[in-house]
Parts: sequence; C-alpha cells; structure tokens
Amino acid sequence: MKSLQVCFILIFCASVFGEGFKETVEQWHEGRVKCLNCLTDLGINDEYIQYPTTMTNDVSPAILNQSQKSSELVLIIPGIFGIVNSDDSIELATFFKNNGYDTLRVTNSLSTEMIHAEPKFRPADVESEAKVFLEIINFAMKKYKYKKISIIGVSYGAFIGGVLSTLVDKSKFSQFVALSPPKNLYVSLSRLDEYISAYQKEYFSYIYEHVKLYLSMIVNLYLGYKVEVEANLAKSFLVLSGFHRGLNNVVLADEDMKSKAYISTSYYDLFFESLRQRAKSLKFLDVITKHNPAFTQSNEKLNLPYWLNKLGPSKWTLFSSEFDFVNGDNGWESNDQQIIIDKFGHYAYRINPTYRKKLKSLFKE
Repeated sequence: MKSLQVCFILIFCASVFGEGFKETVEQWHEGRVKCLNCLTDLGINDEYIQYPTTMTNDVSPAILNQSQKSSELVLIIPGIFGIVNSDDSIELATFFKNNGYDTLRVTNSLSTEMIHAEPKFRPADVESEAKVFLEIINFAMKKYKYKKISIIGVSYGAFIGGVLSTLVDKSKFSQFVALSPPKNLYVSLSRLDEYISAYQKEYFSYIYEHVKLYLSMIVNLYLGYKVEVEANLAKSFLVLSGFHRGLNNVVLADEDMKSKAYISTSYYDLFFESLRQRAKSLKFLDVITKHNPAFTQSNEKLNLPYWLNKLGPSKWTLFSSEFDFVNGDNGWESNDQQIIIDKFGHYAYRINPTYRKKLKSLFKE
C-alpha cells in the first residue's frame, strides 16, 4: 500500500507542465521517502487541536507540533485537496522543527478532511474560508500563549494564506510565505477545466494507461530501478487522476451534492456508461459557482495581489516558476520579493536550492 502511495505522489507531485521533468521525478521521489520517515518523528510531539465553534463535527483537521516550545507559531496550509499530513506539510513542519519553530498543520479548505469536519463557511468564498483558519490560529495562540504567528501556504493554500494574513492581528503577525500560488484564482481554475476537457477527449484510453503506469512503477520501485515516464502521460495523470479525481472525491464527501453529481472514485466503476458522462462533465468552476455565484472573473478578491497589497511589501515573500501551469503567461514577475525559478513547473521550489536558502534566511532563530 505504501508503494502504491509513493507511485501516485511520484507523478502527481512531479513538476510537470515545465522543463526538467525527469530530474524532478527522481528528486521528488527521494524527498517523498524522507517525508515518510519525518512523519514518524513529528508524531511524537503532535497534538490534535480541538476548537469548539468553527466546526459542527468533532473532527479536528489541525495538528500542533510543539517540539520546540517557541514563542512564534507557523501555520502551514497545504494545496488543494491537501490534508494535515500531506507531503508539503510534513516537509515544512520538519524544516521548522529543525529551525526552532512550533508548527500548526491544517487541512486545505477544499479537502475531504475539511468537509468531514462540517465547517461553518461558504465553499469557494475565500474570506469565509480564511476565517476558519483565523479562528484556529486565535484558539491556538491564546491556549499555548504564542506571541507571533507566521503563515506559509502551498498553491491554493497559499492564496487562502494571503487572505488570512490580512485578517490576523497586526501586532502578532510576523510574515507570510507563498509557494507556487495562483495569481488569479478564477483564471487558474479555468485553466484546470481546460486541461480536463482536453484530456477527457480520450478519457478512458488515459485511464488504461494510468493503470499500466501504476503497475509498472510498483514493480520498478520494488526492484530499485529508475522510473521514466513520458511527459504527456504524466500531465494527463496529473489532470485526470490528480486534480479531477480530487474534485470528484470532494463532491462525493459533500452530502448536499451527492445526489446531484455522483462520481465513483473507482477506476472499475468509471467503465460503466452511466457514470462516464458524469465523470466528463464535472468541472471546477461549475462546482464552485454553484456554491458561490460571486466567484467570477471580475471579482477583485480572487486576485492574490489584491491581498498582498493590503499586507505591505515587507510582510510577504513569494516563490513561483516561469513554467507554472496554473498561471500560464500571466504569472509573477521576478523581483526581491517574488523569487521566480526559471525551470520546472508548479512545484519547482521543492527541488530548488535557492528556495531552501531563502526560506532559512526568512526564518532565523
């Protein structure tokens, strides 16, 4: 089972949609193995946070790691569909632990983990989603007497982190770090829908190839061989078995939408004709605008620069890539605050040495 998980993450988390695909796959696989070990180490000091008013369920999608007993807390928000123990969150928590900080890992607001917790926020309303995390922060800081809070987010989690940073008590706010954030959330989700439509033209031929890819990678990993994957197949895997399947899972987890947009997460079930068209029709913007009609291209609050301008220039740092598919040609410009990596794709920062050095300089003991 662990090998199957490694296989999925190996492709899904690879920086496809950019140059240097092969190197990214190899290096991220090494990092994934380290993450599994780090999770065990972190677990010794992990504590589930129970906060009474935000959720209508007893599920608590937040974990505090107090290994350092520091005066500053770092909140970590994973990317879309990400949970408290997602790879990025574990890696970042380990980094901060080694650099003297306590961390609070949360689940992404668009994840099955959050939906199971029945949060009291309107889906796809970025301010409402951010207020859930604000309550978690305030609860943890008051209970454990932290003096300062920093926020770091990945992809969609970085967007919500930017909104959240403007809501935090200014006297307690330290800094915000965005990793591969979408510049405009509406545009980014539109691009994902376009990719889904493009690959769905040959939906089931790709599913067949993905099953073969799973099996091939399991065998190769057990035998210790290098795994090479054709870039276009990896892109289709990312879009269909990653983002689109993640969207299916979130829809399934939402009791209000089950009867209207049921999608099976089983590859076997997808071969039934009755489910085929439903699988093809489900799109990000359709799901989101159903919950929030104000989620439109003209909504300025869906622009991350809108929130960063509220923070001020000395309070945030951003890492992105020249080849980040969520932004396309309208990405971030390179400057002292916006570190742009000229190779790889959406997750380019993961294997870039400049990112490591810069992050360490931002969080000095």
